[in-house]
Amino acid sequence: MAIMISRRRLQPDEFDAWKERFEADGENRRMAGCRGIRRFRSLADPDEIIVLFDWASKERAEKFVAEKLASRPGVAEAKRADGTLAFVNEFYEEMPALKS
Repeated sequence: MAIMISRRRLQPDEFDAWKERFEADGENRRMAGCRGIRRFRSLADPDEIIVLFDWASKERAEKFVAEKLASRPGVAEAKRADGTLAFVNEFYEEMPALKS
């Protein structure tokens, strides 16, 4: 299992279109090995999105993302105002929960 954290800087006024595309793609993600998702939108900057994906494996996630990016030219190369990438995926391994 792999946790993928996806950070995305949307274009101004793109949120509604992004949300519609994202929600419409749920079955494709599930068939590709995605086991669950949590989405976050910045309170300070509503164009900043963070999505946590629970994938069956890193390889399946990378394949799915590569196919998505191939269908949306320019997304992976988009930059923020400070010159950093506007679309970043990072992979993590979940650790056991701690008792509170």
